[in-house]
Amino acid sequence: MTGSGINNDGSDKLSYSAPALAGQRAAIRAALHRSGRSGADLGYVEAHGTGTRLGDPVEAAALRQAYGLADDARVALSSVKSQIGHLGAAAGVVGMVRAVLAVHHGIVPPTADFDRLNPEIDDGPFRIPVEAEPWPQDGPRVAAVSSFGIGGTNAHLLLEHPDAAQVAHTAPELVPCLVLSGSSEAAVRADGRRIAAYLRAHPDTYPQVLRHLQAGRPALGHRAAAVCPDASSAVAWLDTLYDVTAPHPQPSLPARDRDPHALAEAWAAGHTLVWPEGPASAPWDFPPPAFETAEYDFPRTPPLSAGPRRLPADQWLHQPQWTRLRRARTGAHEPRRTAVVVTGAGGAPWRFLERHYARVVTVCAGKTFARLDEDRYEVDPADSGQLAAVLDQVTQAAGPGVDWLHALPLALDGSLDEHALETAQLACLDSVAALARALADVPDAVRPRAWLLSHGAQPVTGPVRTPEAGLLAAALEVPRQELGVTLRWTDLPGPRPADWAAHLPDLLLDETLTEPATALRDGFWWRRTLQPVHVLNSPPRAVRSAAPGTHLVLGGTGGIGTTLAARLLEHPGNTVVLVARGTGTPSAEFKTVVLGVVASLATELCRMLAITGRSAVDVIATATSMAGALLQMAAPGTRLRTLYESRPELAHALVDVEPQLTRILAALLTGLRAAEAPTQPPAEA
Repeated sequence: MTGSGINNDGSDKLSYSAPALAGQRAAIRAALHRSGRSGADLGYVEAHGTGTRLGDPVEAAALRQAYGLADDARVALSSVKSQIGHLGAAAGVVGMVRAVLAVHHGIVPPTADFDRLNPEIDDGPFRIPVEAEPWPQDGPRVAAVSSFGIGGTNAHLLLEHPDAAQVAHTAPELVPCLVLSGSSEAAVRADGRRIAAYLRAHPDTYPQVLRHLQAGRPALGHRAAAVCPDASSAVAWLDTLYDVTAPHPQPSLPARDRDPHALAEAWAAGHTLVWPEGPASAPWDFPPPAFETAEYDFPRTPPLSAGPRRLPADQWLHQPQWTRLRRARTGAHEPRRTAVVVTGAGGAPWRFLERHYARVVTVCAGKTFARLDEDRYEVDPADSGQLAAVLDQVTQAAGPGVDWLHALPLALDGSLDEHALETAQLACLDSVAALARALADVPDAVRPRAWLLSHGAQPVTGPVRTPEAGLLAAALEVPRQELGVTLRWTDLPGPRPADWAAHLPDLLLDETLTEPATALRDGFWWRRTLQPVHVLNSPPRAVRSAAPGTHLVLGGTGGIGTTLAARLLEHPGNTVVLVARGTGTPSAEFKTVVLGVVASLATELCRMLAITGRSAVDVIATATSMAGALLQMAAPGTRLRTLYESRPELAHALVDVEPQLTRILAALLTGLRAAEAPTQPPAEA
């Protein structure tokens, strides 16, 4: 590895996940400079290559600009992701492994399943290898690797095949001037201690360390320098490091043919030294630059002594509600503005706008851009480029007075078959996204006011009739947040202009109405509001109490069983028998009145019930299986209260025990005893 560069786009990013050309270009240039190579030496690029429409063109442009590649360079460009997919956090190191193997074996790897180049990429200096091919013999084996994180981190490094003869021939003559720099005095001193420890353990690497410190690191504000002809003198100086300066920046000076002592003085005085070109990589295990760390803390709100408090429901629970805004007026307006109507049919139904607008332009949905006459266009509504062409022509003629009406959702009829959903996606998502992108490129001063028109998509005074038009809801927030474009949504009472043609201009031309979502119903304009929900104080539900007596709870040590047992034991006249595999009890305060019985000991149940001196009046089965064969031991007339752990809603169900159930339970008891003691004859039920 002869050079590397890493940075982060920071605030230059358009969004968190969007790539930035400037940041990638800077990281690539830094790696190239530190490697001592030029773009002409590059033979293969292992690209980040996610296969995305936006990311790959940005990466290709950054490579071309950073390396200064000519159109006929024909550098091989590939990505291991075409073979094994995107490995997330491991994607970068796997790309590096592939590039190392390519340089080692002298083989340019292919791009699997390559069909055609991204149309957004200018392929001038690049070619995509589709088969493995030998490395070109007329140049060094130099490969580059890129890896870009979703948060804006850009990493790039250069690899090359070692050629001892070539390195010895091209390595510049070393000047024994050891230079250090850092962002603070503490960082410089910490860096000196690290380097001294490394040279003490690896004195033979001193020439490479010296070259790296001279030409492989940036020149920062705090500095120190000394003339050190060998590793031992360097260690002695680094261990003391008395003088660290913070000079004002001075002009750059060439380092070639200058005395080492003069270079050390110039460095400490603030001059940036321009060292001879050539490799300046550090040893692979050389410590990185030191940084002076700082702690940052934020004032914390003291904890509430009484713990968190639940706010009243009407302060956080809201329900959308449509309220009347004002009466919808009719009448003509002074025709000063221009209306652009995007529709899937002809423009005849929209001629009513000619009474209110100076010009009405109809844009019909089609496949390609075509200007049919002065006021009629045909475009692909999902193509932002074609919409931008219409916007450019209209705004040049009309200036800022343009109203754009997106009427494609009016064609939706409420059906929900596969074809209808595709139509809804085009009318409410794809075409709206294209419109937002086209509007984002128009200056604010002349940007048209955009309206999205639907019918029966909002529950204003009745049910929703075109639910698929609800996809328009995203258009109210996403373009505003991502692009700074405001779109307005108006829901009309029906698809036919005859139902609303007289009222629509009243909304479009009233500049005082700025509601993002409106609707026309019953001769009024409505708006969507959020109203607090007031929760009524309902009386507590009455709790049913069991008859006093002895209560048998099957599965009684489970969560539901112990809860029921605790509830029963609140009455002093109750005794509870828990039948289960566990030994838990509801709580310590009830231990004196709870009898625990292992479920498999059938004969013990009779004895335990006899101890209480009375028959069980209630049997509660909380187990999910009918291990309750023991129920046959209960006295005749005992009620069975079923409660399944997986269905707590059945806890209140009461089922009378029929004679048939008694016989079934007796048979189950016989089988249970036979299973527990197969050598014993089954007991009579």
